[in-house]
Amino acid sequence: MNLREIIEIVLKEQSNHFRPIPVDITILNGNILLRAFHIYDLNLNKNSVKGLTQQEEYAHVREERDPVYCYLKLDEIKELSCPDLDLEYSSRMSLVRA
Repeated sequence: MNLREIIEIVLKEQSNHFRPIPVDITILNGNILLRAFHIYDLNLNKNSVKGLTQQEEYAHVREERDPVYCYLKLDEIKELSCPDLDLEYSSRMSLVRA
């Protein structure tokens, strides 16, 4: 399963839930890990996702300000893990299969 399909599954499943489903994302450049990232949108034209970390989702309400969204290009995502739905993606796995 490719990254786009996994993100589409997460978006579909969270439309049936009260809260967003958290995913952990490792960014390719620098091995930065975003824990409990909430994906809000998949833009296929720009090949990107829009979301918030759980911390930012909490902080913007508490600080009474607009949220600061994170935009990630799909090719920047090295790994994605969604334990709630038992889904995982790794760019290394897709390279091996190709």
